[in-house]
Amino acid sequence: MALRINRLSCDYQCDPVGIGSENPLLQWVVQGDAQAAYRICVATRPALLDAPDLWDSGRVCGKESRAIYGGAAPESNQRVYWRVCVWDGEGAACESEIASWQQGIRAADWAAKWIGYDEGRDAYDPSVPYYCADDFMKGENHPFLPKPALLRTEFALRDGIERATLYVSAMGLTEMYLNGAKATQGHMVPGNCDYRKRVYYRAFDVTNRLVPGANALGAVLADGWYAGYIGLTPRQWWGAKPRLSAELVVEYADGSTQIVITDEGWRGCTGPWLYADIMHGAGYDATLEPIGWKEAGFDGTAWSPVALGAEHDHIPGAHPGVPIVEHWRRPAKKILQINEDEAIYDAGCCFSGVICAKVQGHRGARIEFDHAEELNEARTELHYFGNRSAQAHDTYILSGEGIETFQPEFTYHGFRYVHVFGLKDVELLSLEAVAISSALPDATVLESENETVNKVLELIRNTEQSNLYDMPTDVCARDERLGWGAEGNFFMHTACALNNNALFLRKWLQDALDGQMEDGGMWAIAPAVIMKDIVPFMGDLQSDMALHISWLLMRNYKDLQSVRAAYPALERYFDYSMRNSDRCLRFATARDWLDLGHDGRSDFDHGYGTCDPTLLGTAWFARSARMMEEISLGIGETERAAHYAEAYGKIRAAFRTFFLGRNKLLRGATQGGYLAAAAFGLLEGDELIAARDWVLKDMEKNGGVTWGTATTPVALEGMRRLGLDQEAAAFIRRREFPSIGYMADCGATAVWERWDAIYEKRFHPHAMNAFDHIGLATVGEWILTGLAGLAPEENGYDVIRMQPVLDREIGGMHAVVQTIHGETELEWKFEGEDVRLRAVVPQGATGRLVLPENVYAIRTVRGEEGTGEICNAGGVTAASLRPGAYEFIISTLI
Repeated sequence: MALRINRLSCDYQCDPVGIGSENPLLQWVVQGDAQAAYRICVATRPALLDAPDLWDSGRVCGKESRAIYGGAAPESNQRVYWRVCVWDGEGAACESEIASWQQGIRAADWAAKWIGYDEGRDAYDPSVPYYCADDFMKGENHPFLPKPALLRTEFALRDGIERATLYVSAMGLTEMYLNGAKATQGHMVPGNCDYRKRVYYRAFDVTNRLVPGANALGAVLADGWYAGYIGLTPRQWWGAKPRLSAELVVEYADGSTQIVITDEGWRGCTGPWLYADIMHGAGYDATLEPIGWKEAGFDGTAWSPVALGAEHDHIPGAHPGVPIVEHWRRPAKKILQINEDEAIYDAGCCFSGVICAKVQGHRGARIEFDHAEELNEARTELHYFGNRSAQAHDTYILSGEGIETFQPEFTYHGFRYVHVFGLKDVELLSLEAVAISSALPDATVLESENETVNKVLELIRNTEQSNLYDMPTDVCARDERLGWGAEGNFFMHTACALNNNALFLRKWLQDALDGQMEDGGMWAIAPAVIMKDIVPFMGDLQSDMALHISWLLMRNYKDLQSVRAAYPALERYFDYSMRNSDRCLRFATARDWLDLGHDGRSDFDHGYGTCDPTLLGTAWFARSARMMEEISLGIGETERAAHYAEAYGKIRAAFRTFFLGRNKLLRGATQGGYLAAAAFGLLEGDELIAARDWVLKDMEKNGGVTWGTATTPVALEGMRRLGLDQEAAAFIRRREFPSIGYMADCGATAVWERWDAIYEKRFHPHAMNAFDHIGLATVGEWILTGLAGLAPEENGYDVIRMQPVLDREIGGMHAVVQTIHGETELEWKFEGEDVRLRAVVPQGATGRLVLPENVYAIRTVRGEEGTGEICNAGGVTAASLRPGAYEFIISTLI
């Protein structure tokens, strides 16, 4: 089959605008014949690609379909063009289409000033108590919610505009407008970060927004994560005064450039935005809209000069992650008319986002919206208790001019239900739910013949979409929404099974590294909002996020460039962990958070699990050592790999010495503790049999699983190590309590924080009881790697492990993963007593099909010309698969 090249990408993006790296990662996918060599050409103009003026890689032998750009660093805002030529083993060549990337603005070239408008902000009194988190019921809050600012300027342009790029940075959140039209794309621009260390910009092509002559550039500037209420704290964690810094770079056909920047020439005021806070909501008074303020020719003489300077002296850098985007919008349905003024609407599922309302009424009429994930047990009002101190309240005041549309910005809510107030004076023509969160590229196809498995997948995907918000948030509704480690880094294993999350990981890795302290320790959340509730988790499992992120970048995407850059910080962190261990024993403060060890229920107090905290901490410490060994090998640090292999041996020995009894059972272990120990290679021989028996008996005694959020991520892999694949499959398709299938049967549309969030038709009494939470959704990884059977055995799916669990009750699975080599596919389905299995291995990769030898036998093979020897060893049947498509008929032996 002839060579074909597609999916050219630069730093995982197609023709990106405003990238920050001067040495981006260039990738392509080869189809048809195998690649034997490649050549990359990069030039300042397409016409120069035959004799490139920036970089010519020369002919490079091998099947690797990626390379780090090695040419001269492009200038700020420069667009460069590239293509790749590949050859097969016979010398036949194929040339790709031309791709491009546009360099961002280097720090030395950033000319824009920080501007803002601070009227009314000095009224905030930080001494006024703010009740949140565990204290949210101890008093009444009156949050300080200042008005977002309007900022504007005008400028003139010449004829011959060829290209224009708007670079937007903010300490806070902003929307920008050019000549009346929105110029920024997506939402929550420019995103979130550790503002002590950096601030990001995003770049937008705005060529079509400009005209020769007079133009206007305007912005709304809101608190965002920078100055608003975030996490378990009052407002203004990073700073008190939001700031905007932006550059509009206009390029003309004659080669000249004009730059418009934020500076002292801008003017500011407050306007229709009454408040805008991530936790508490947004309000808009359309009667206060300055008519025409986004257009050229507006009389802004009454507006005030802007404030100059910022609380943090940062030069913006390119945002390294994915944007926050709209995923879908759908009508919300009225389900309860409370009275003539109030009604409750149902969006149909839990999600993160806002409402979009079309309304009509007299000038000054007010309509308000409350949000919550659930209704109360009586189904008569919203279950506000789960929001804790997050007010999640939006307000719109009508202008009275025809049909008006209100969609809040600079805020988001985790909700399903909306309580609408003001229907007596306002006609609500329509109400839509609008899902907004981080982009989720290259979704994995994952389907089952089993209805319950598909429903479980639906809940997990909804949970992913709700909680990837420029960081993996623990929850999306209550007053938290933090980038917690443990829950976050555990869930990213599942997220990488569901989507290509390479860019998302790159960004969160920077957040984690920014939180590293001088002694090597990592903060427990990223970005590092440092508050009293977090301190006990320092050095706990919560702090391992940078290690997990780096491992995932290496294992799933072969992003060795990012891993090498992070490696010194990872080494310092592991050294910190070893120094702060007790003879290689590590303490897990949270234990197995929210396990079912309290008489079959999760903790009614705060959430601490029942597994021995040192057993759990040491088991994960061993996993960390193994991860460091694998990362070191991946980037060629073989001596350091040996060091971490030795560290793993020491930690493993300590674990076995302190927790393994003479009866081959673990002291202080729960189901989760046993399964983590098995998953991490801490048990051997007869100990695995003893562990298997103990887990089976305990599951029978407790009526199912008891794992908490620290062991759920590896519980199903641990079951595989104990020979309990069928029991693991049975858990995924289970509908009884406790299971995700049980949640679905209770009406859940996302994964709950607790197995028993609703138990015997009653809500768990603790307020920490979210109905859209990533903690238990971590079983999603095993649905791909276990049930469907697709996983990277070598970095970047260079070798693809195909090891499905052929469960007759499930009936069949189909998975398609977009790897760096292209699509890999595995499908299996029971047909009578046999299983039909189909596999596709992309060019540049090798497949390894693995089945239990004493259970299944490969009887028929189609596509056999690409199959290596089928061998039986170590209790498994294994077949090596070269690139191509295959079909197997597998007979069952038992």
